[in-house]
Amino acid sequence: MAVDATSSATNASAYAASTDTGRTVKKALGQEDFFELLATQLANQDPLSPMENTEYIAQMASFSTLESMSSLASSFSAFSAQQGFMTMQSVLGREVTVQDGDNTVSGIATAVHVTDGTTQVTIDGTDYPAMNILRVEVAG
Repeated sequence: MAVDATSSATNASAYAASTDTGRTVKKALGQEDFFELLATQLANQDPLSPMENTEYIAQMASFSTLESMSSLASSFSAFSAQQGFMTMQSVLGREVTVQDGDNTVSGIATAVHVTDGTTQVTIDGTDYPAMNILRVEVAG
């Protein structure tokens, strides 16, 4: 029995919207979810026309690739944040000008830190987002 993927997804969405099962909706599927779907697929296939092994292997390879890409994206994001923090340390002890709303503020950068995932630079005891830096000069 052939099932159109688009209509199945639409029907599943409509069914989920029309029934309250108390389930929580996940934004991402994990390996456990894949194996659960695979087991369901095996249990519900037509015994006279079973799915080919190559189809299972292709599905598993696709899932493995997707999981690897997700892991790589997370790793790259963490690396990028760390690299940005390390780069911002070069402003310490320098005269820094930042945009603060409609004003600009200048002073010696005395600290660099991360708060809520945002790199901050401290000038005269006040923290400013590092992305608001307009100019960095040698203090003197």
